[in-house]
Amino acid sequence: MVAMTLIFGDTVTLPLALAWDVQMGGPDAFSQLLQVSFWVSLTFWSSDLLMNLNTATYRRGVLVTSRLGILVSYARGWLLFDVCLLTFDAFYVGSSASVSSELRLLRVTRILRLLRLLRMLKLTKVNSIIEETAANSGRQWVTVVIAITNTSIAMIFCAHVLTCMWYWVGRTLTDDVTSPVVSWIELAEAQSVAGWVQYLHAMRWIINSPSPPLIDAASGVERGLDILVSVFVIAVMGSAISKISGTIAELRAMNEARDRRRREVRQYLSSQHVSFELVSRIMRFVDYRCST
Repeated sequence: MVAMTLIFGDTVTLPLALAWDVQMGGPDAFSQLLQVSFWVSLTFWSSDLLMNLNTATYRRGVLVTSRLGILVSYARGWLLFDVCLLTFDAFYVGSSASVSSELRLLRVTRILRLLRLLRMLKLTKVNSIIEETAANSGRQWVTVVIAITNTSIAMIFCAHVLTCMWYWVGRTLTDDVTSPVVSWIELAEAQSVAGWVQYLHAMRWIINSPSPPLIDAASGVERGLDILVSVFVIAVMGSAISKISGTIAELRAMNEARDRRRREVRQYLSSQHVSFELVSRIMRFVDYRCST
C-alpha cells in the first residue's frame, strides 16, 4: 500500500512539475512537497530493494530460503529495473554538485524525473495481489468493482498526462520569444491566471477540445498534439468506457441472478403456505448465502 501511494503520488506530481517547470526545494509549497516526496521515495525503494533480497520465494512449488537462490529469483524479475531507477535517483542527487545548474535543470532533472514514472510498472504486481485477495474472499462483485476502478484510474491518469503535456507545449511556445507562433495559452489569455485555473484550461482541451480549435495557423506542434488527443479520446477512452460498461453489465447480471433466486424461493414458500415469520427468517438466510 505504501508503494502504491508513492507511485500514485509520482504520477500526479511529476507531470505537473515538468509541465509548469517547478523545481524541487523552491520557496513554494509544491516545490517543498516535491523534495519531500523525492527523499521519501528514494528511502522507501532503497529499503524495498534490501527487503526483496532478504525475502524467501517459491520456485516450482519449492520454498527457496538461500540468499543465492533469492538473488537468482529476484534477478529474473525486478532486480535490474529497481537497480536502474535507484541509480538514476542517486545520480540526480549527485548531479547538483558535479554538473552545472543550467545543464542539470534542462537535461538531468527532467529526464530523471520522467524516468521515475516507470515505477508504474510496479502497479501490475500490486494489482495482482489485490485481485488475488479479492478472489479469495469469495465475492465476485469485489473483483468486478476492482476491474472498474482500475480502468477508471487508468483513464484519469492518461487524461492527466495529456493535460500536462498540452500545457507544456503551450508554455514552451509562450516562453520562446523568437518564435512567431502565438500559443494556445496566449490565445486563451491564460498566462496570468492561477496555476489551477491553467490546469483547468488544459484539461478542457483534453476532455472536450473546442471545434474548430483555437490554435495559431502556423503552430504545427499544437495541431499535431490536438490530433493525437482526438485519436486518444476515440481509441483509448472509447475502449476503456466500453470495458467499464461491460463490467457494469456483468455486475448488473449478477444482481439480477441473485434477485431471481430470491423471488423463486419466496414464490415456493408462498405456494407452501409458510408463515410470515418463518418466511422472513428463511429470506434472511437466503440473503446471507447470496452475499457470500
